[in-house]
Amino acid sequence: MPIVNDQSGLDIRLNHLVLPANNVAFIQAVAAQLAAKQFKVESMALPLKTSQLDVKIAGQPYSVKFNLQNNKARQQAGTFLATIAQLKKQNITPTQYVDVRVDGRAYYK
Repeated sequence: MPIVNDQSGLDIRLNHLVLPANNVAFIQAVAAQLAAKQFKVESMALPLKTSQLDVKIAGQPYSVKFNLQNNKARQQAGTFLATIAQLKKQNITPTQYVDVRVDGRAYYK
């Protein structure tokens, strides 16, 4: 299980659910998909008060924004991988983020 930095403000109490199993599975699936394509994850974070997972790719200036609510980790990871492959062909490197939170779309800055 990858280490995830919790910035979300979740209320953590002994013997209470903090992160639903589907979110844990999502995080694991994203980590596995990226590792399979030799992308090293530097860090993962749950931003404040969102259903988002931010993944910082080691050696890159950008992070990747995933949507935890749609439970399509493989699809979002695939969108990221396809986007990065296309940008690489064009000699473009995002400087801040790649956002794959909307199904079938990717945005970068």
